[in-house]
Amino acid sequence: MPSSIEFKLFAPNVSKQISLIGSFSAWNKVSMTKHDDGYFHVNVDLDDGEYEYKYRIEDGEQDIIDPYATRVDIKRQVSLIRIQNGKRIVDTYEWKYDDSKELPVENRDLVIYEVFVADFTEEGTFQSAINKLDYLSTLGINCIQLMPVFEADEGHDWGYVTRHFFSVQSSYGRSEDLKQFVDECHQRGMRVMIDCVFNHSHGECPLTKIDRGFWYYTGLHHPDHPNEVWGPEFNYEHEENGIKPAWLFISDVIRFYIQEYHIDGIRFDATKQIDNHDVLRHFDRLSKELKQNFYTVAEYVPATSKMCKPNGPLDGVWVGVGPNIVEQFSNVNQLEAEKMKSMIDPRYDGKESYEKITNCVTFWACHDNYRLIHWLADKLKYFDRQAFNRLKFAAVILLTCWGVPMIFMGDEFGESKKKEETKTVLKLDWSLPNNRPNHSLLDLYCCLIGFRKSSNALKSDNLSFFYEHIDNQILAYVRWTNEGERVVVVLNFSSINCYRKYRIEHWPQAGKWLDLIDGFTIDVSEQGPEIDLNELKAKVFVWKG
Repeated sequence: MPSSIEFKLFAPNVSKQISLIGSFSAWNKVSMTKHDDGYFHVNVDLDDGEYEYKYRIEDGEQDIIDPYATRVDIKRQVSLIRIQNGKRIVDTYEWKYDDSKELPVENRDLVIYEVFVADFTEEGTFQSAINKLDYLSTLGINCIQLMPVFEADEGHDWGYVTRHFFSVQSSYGRSEDLKQFVDECHQRGMRVMIDCVFNHSHGECPLTKIDRGFWYYTGLHHPDHPNEVWGPEFNYEHEENGIKPAWLFISDVIRFYIQEYHIDGIRFDATKQIDNHDVLRHFDRLSKELKQNFYTVAEYVPATSKMCKPNGPLDGVWVGVGPNIVEQFSNVNQLEAEKMKSMIDPRYDGKESYEKITNCVTFWACHDNYRLIHWLADKLKYFDRQAFNRLKFAAVILLTCWGVPMIFMGDEFGESKKKEETKTVLKLDWSLPNNRPNHSLLDLYCCLIGFRKSSNALKSDNLSFFYEHIDNQILAYVRWTNEGERVVVVLNFSSINCYRKYRIEHWPQAGKWLDLIDGFTIDVSEQGPEIDLNELKAKVFVWKG
């Protein structure tokens, strides 16, 4: 028996007639009625099943895909609706594991892994990515950040120019596949964040065709930066009759992905261009009302604590430090101690007022930057053993420095494909860990990630530098808790000098200390330990009492 299904389109400034057309009407027009709330409405009696439809604005005969369509056929340029038991549904997926395993309680516990679905596996789908989750679990990852999953351009694309906000990228799979991916992540104790582009959209986004000036700036938001325009820019300042259209639409998008897909966090792309702390605070507040411990992170270049709580709108900001370590690696004769301290602890120089480690998501590389291995090869001409020694050195810093660490997919085993344009296919080479240097790097990441997750000291807000020797290029710092846990990191930045029985003065605590990476215990006197430091060697010591 058919059920009455409502179709509606928000277009308060459109005076022309809008009609519904679809497979259920043999593509004949069904007139819609405009109500005082600004919506065009119509109810259609439909049997259970799947139907194609779109809206048509009269006179110009312009057809529009539903901006709230949860599935879209890009090739046919139609919205899809599914009816089951007389109601509109997204899909029939039943959550299996979502509440079966406790997720990381605090955002400070996270070790984030950034994934571009298209290149993560040979198939480039959600389903094939599920097959890699056991690998990520063994690695110790407890949070996966997916690059944009909204429907964007066809083919191989990063997805940073969204066409359809409520429909997942069809080349990755269907809505059921994304849900199963999240479900399987939660079953393994992993959170899932998604990268969301709310500064702009694709020029073919349906909102641009309904009433562009209602949702978007009619000109450039920042005319002094024309190179930072990637599509029509949402106008979060615009308000009509008590409604802020862009606020309303993007709020609905956030609500949908939290409630429908059970996501655990959002990275907000291009917040410098959004340039509106009020709307970002609203998005953060909305997210946390819907899900406890939801993690909100800004992309803002260059990174600034102004984006972070308690005074900023979001929990944290991306902090990329790859160029800093490359600059130090290129300086073989001197330790740039102040720069390295600011890299390891972004609060050090006093220029930024970060308060919690969750204010900083720290990384060497991401989708937008060259991998560290490329910096080493292209700029410094380091290859093979020389490169991997530096990659290991950098891994120790990343997993022990101040902030929440993030690893770009493949960096943990030395993926070497070079970043190109957004549409270039660069599949991860999953055979690399079969090589001894790559496998050794992967083993180190497993060791460091596992330790970081178990160490309250590394997840604390405490970090102090207690030793430096500029000429010898040695730096040491301690992470600690008020309950007595101590972790010391000693870094020999020299690529030339190795030291035997080198005395590290001002050691924070006498007693027994475990050399985490090499696996033996040393006795430390009040004068500090005498340790061996090979060139470009990073050591981690854990106090055992």
